[in-house]
Amino acid sequence: MSRRVLLMLSQSPFDPSSGAARSMRGIAEMLASRGFAVRCIGTTATEGSPTSGEKGRDHADLVRAAGGTARWVELPGRGGPVGPPTGGDRVLIAEQRGVEHLLVDVGRAGPSEWESRWGATYDGLLTRELMEYPADVLLTMGGSPSERARRRYVRERGAAVVFGLRNLSYQDRRAFADVDAVLVPSQFMQGLYRQAIGLESVVIPSPLDPDDVLARNEPGGAERRFVTVINPTPSKGVAVMARLFEELSVRKPGIELLVVEARGTAGALVACGLRGGFDLRRHRNIQVSPGVTRPRDIWEVTRVVVAPSLWREPSGRVVAEALVNGVVPVVSDRGGSSETAGDGGIVLGLPEALTPETIDPVGAEVVEAWIERVLELVEHDGLYASASVRAQRSGERFGWDRLAEAY
Repeated sequence: MSRRVLLMLSQSPFDPSSGAARSMRGIAEMLASRGFAVRCIGTTATEGSPTSGEKGRDHADLVRAAGGTARWVELPGRGGPVGPPTGGDRVLIAEQRGVEHLLVDVGRAGPSEWESRWGATYDGLLTRELMEYPADVLLTMGGSPSERARRRYVRERGAAVVFGLRNLSYQDRRAFADVDAVLVPSQFMQGLYRQAIGLESVVIPSPLDPDDVLARNEPGGAERRFVTVINPTPSKGVAVMARLFEELSVRKPGIELLVVEARGTAGALVACGLRGGFDLRRHRNIQVSPGVTRPRDIWEVTRVVVAPSLWREPSGRVVAEALVNGVVPVVSDRGGSSETAGDGGIVLGLPEALTPETIDPVGAEVVEAWIERVLELVEHDGLYASASVRAQRSGERFGWDRLAEAY
């Protein structure tokens, strides 16, 4: 009989705003492709801003846009291990790539906002799931009291607990109570956690599903024309993005620039510029895209992606996605981004005074080296072709078959 794996999340595995959720879903699908029996319990919560597209649409549409099937089911009242029964709630039953997902509908609530209203419903679903499909392995993430209680509940019923560590927030060993193994996506994260709290972990890069990530056109084609930034938040470097787009638009008015929204919006990018005395809305060459369910939609139109993160990136999923598509990433040297870029990307420094809380745009002198490298890649086709080949070769590390064996 196939080994049974349960993926347990507090948010949606189809959340287009969360690289961590996408990574965990990718691991589950990768295991399913190798013969494991994989199921998932989660919610419809997403990390997008209150005005972002996924907050206002039927979650079943997000699943279908990702290539899965979905249907809503009304739940009878039932209780669970940590709460009384509730009734009248509904669950989205989704299936994609061999994984069945049971997602509690939490409306517009975010991943940390639904517990008081829907926690008992979630627990009832978990109890029934373990009765009908006892898990051999629990794959999970999160460190809230409720999340810790649930993984302890599953572990007491015989499952080994594997924690998918995808950020730098867990600075207390108690967060890893009732955990048998920890997965991290980079050597940077492994070393940081080992030094900070003595945590041992296994390094395997996050999986990139070809159907979701790989563009359906070739690098260097006419369709791939944009210099793209993704998720303009302070931690992702909105202060750098705003100045860079201002300077590029002034120096080369015809350059095509794209902002892809997630938790950070185009409005946040504009607001940053206004604090510095310039209005990005006057530039007709800047376009905006809402968050996408399938990242390939971004890569099919992108020539260069700029990721000037001001926080220590755990690994830089966007960088890996760019590489496998032959898109040249220009990234900061913070955290694991440079490790992921390897010899396939361009790594540039930023002043230490810039922090994940910096909200005002940097001066033009700060982005001068970034401007030079971006313009080289835009204006010189031969140089770009060579850089694109290097990127794609570097991205072979993240191939589906290679990582499937590791997992």
